[in-house]
Amino acid sequence: MYYPQACDKLQGADKLSHRLFYLQGDDPYFVEDILKTIYSFYSPGQVLESGPVEKEIITKIKQTSFLDDEYCVVARNINKLDGYMALMERLKKKDYPNRLVLISPEPPKLTQDSIADVFFKELRKRAFYVDCMGISIFNSVRLESMVKYFFRRDGSNIDDAAATLFVANTDMSNLRAVNHEAYRLSTMFLGETITPSMLVTVLSRSPKLRLFALVKHIAVKDLGASIKLVNILMQDGCSANVIIDYLFKFFSKVILLVDYLNLNKFSTSESVAHVLELPLPVVPDYMSAAKNFNIRKLYNALQQLRIASVKVHQGVSPDFCIGSLVLKICRK
Repeated sequence: MYYPQACDKLQGADKLSHRLFYLQGDDPYFVEDILKTIYSFYSPGQVLESGPVEKEIITKIKQTSFLDDEYCVVARNINKLDGYMALMERLKKKDYPNRLVLISPEPPKLTQDSIADVFFKELRKRAFYVDCMGISIFNSVRLESMVKYFFRRDGSNIDDAAATLFVANTDMSNLRAVNHEAYRLSTMFLGETITPSMLVTVLSRSPKLRLFALVKHIAVKDLGASIKLVNILMQDGCSANVIIDYLFKFFSKVILLVDYLNLNKFSTSESVAHVLELPLPVVPDYMSAAKNFNIRKLYNALQQLRIASVKVHQGVSPDFCIGSLVLKICRK
């Protein structure tokens, strides 16, 4: 199951009934947050960590079987285990401590019907399984589900339309920041169901949201809207260096996208999000820029950004530098 559903179950009425956990994925936020929930049932000395060595895992399991207190054994990188037979026998007999957590940062590459293949099939069948793969491969439905969970956990609710708006206007690649933003908004609207109109009143003042909007307008070479937004950003105290850095990262990724599309003519938004490590909702902006800027103009945009950065450091008016920069980038 996915992270939000797993967290709900672990915090629900049956939270103490699960003994065997299998976390598969490479997103550190998901893995560590699930572990934090599991660890909350124990004192620090009751959690024993093991490396990807079968004998070491079995030794720790045996150690806990002689103790009166409940223990949790955690083994990471089990896709690199040096053996599986002894551990598989333990799984079949449910012969392990109060809780056993096995973590695989990536799907194991297995030979069909090998001992390892049989082990992982047995593990998936018996364990409380949590998909902890990186958020860059999420579709919009899963992203919105994640947002709803964060708000729900922080004592508030957000309706479907507001969740869609939140995802479209938030950098979903940094889950800690997303969680913090959800907490901030939940504190403001504690106990209420957040609607799009409530969200807009808050987000419209966010520099990050305006930077997202700036990219959308620059991607389609909308000079008027772009100039208006950079003026608002500068008036609200957003530094020229922040704008330059944001646009430099954007155009650098657009160049990578052009190279990728040249090699993969029938790419989907999901594949682009995965390869470029982008949140799925922002992919259309990158696709628009790839369509509206040829490769020469993309490299010219990077050059103009470098020039603007130098001028700002030389003491030239930031307002003039950014205005001139946008004009040169958006020029037809």
